[in-house]
Formats: sequence, C-alpha cells, structure tokens
Amino acid sequence: MAWRVVHLRTCTLQHNTKLCARPAHCASQQALTLPCTIHRSASCWRSPSGFQQMLTASRDDVQPVADVTMAPASAADLDCDCNWIANMIRTWLDEEWAPLEAHQQLGQAAANAYRKCRKEGQEDMGSLVLGLASELLTFNYRETFTDAFEVSNKVVEMLMMRSGVEVCCTTSADKARLERFSSQGSQQG
Repeated sequence: MAWRVVHLRTCTLQHNTKLCARPAHCASQQALTLPCTIHRSASCWRSPSGFQQMLTASRDDVQPVADVTMAPASAADLDCDCNWIANMIRTWLDEEWAPLEAHQQLGQAAANAYRKCRKEGQEDMGSLVLGLASELLTFNYRETFTDAFEVSNKVVEMLMMRSGVEVCCTTSADKARLERFSSQGSQQG
C-alpha cells in the first residue's frame, strides 16, 4: 500500500477539523501519515487517537462545496479588478516581508494573469486558481519568498472575501487589509 503525508488542520472559522488541501495557508497544522486510499476495511489505517473514525464520519457527512463563480465582467470592471489585485498582492507581500520592487512586479503579473484567465472565460474560483498558478509559473520568485500557487490562492481568497464569501484559513491581517482597501475605494468613488 502506498503512503503519503496529509496535513490535518483546525479551521478557526468553522471550529472543526478537516483535511486541508492547502496546508501552507493554515495557521495550525500537523502532519499525519495516511494510506493513499482510505477504505472501510480491515486493512484500513488505524489511529490510536480515533482519527479514522473522524475521517470516516467526515467523509460521509461532508456536503459538496457549492461552486463560487464570478459574474462576467465588463472591460471597465476587469480593469478595476486587475488594478485592485495588483495593489492587494503588492500590499500583502510588502506587509508580510518588506517593501520590494519585486512585490509590485508580482502584483502586476498576477493582475495580468487574472485578466488573461477572465478573458478566456474562467469564472469559477477552482478554474481561476489553477489558471492563475499556471500563468504565474514563469515569474522569477527569487526575491519574493512565495510561489505561483500561494499567490494564486491569495488572489482567489481576496476576491472571495471581497464578494462576501466566508473563506477558511484567512488571518485578521487579511481582513484588515481588505477593509482598508474597501474604505479607500469608497472614499475615492
């Protein structure tokens, strides 16, 4: 049987434990070794702390997450979104690390990738995060302390938060940054 490492995290927003598809974005996580395929059989992995029961129960009780989609955007709305994304990514990285020119360049690259994905008709967040990551793979991340997948996840998280969707594993800094940008936008408009 093949084994892999799966990260278990506690979701602070929903106050429950789930398997995390994005362990780098979770504040509280621990590695847990599980078989690649989990079956209800005698050969199934056993845990002294009862994780198998939790995994079996959660697998049966989990409802599919509804697709989160974006409405088609006009050219003006797309320009506005791209400008917002470029500034949010730059600000996020500047606040996380230190202000760098590379952060501004990465913000602009994320905005350009977003524009391309949206023009190709990608409107659901799942396709968007994969499309953004694919487009951002060519960026030189040496000075940014991040990667294409972290940036694409952050873009989608911020878009969802801005749309009022509850997003798991975000920080108070993410919420404060979004509120700060929202208030600046309403003061300008």
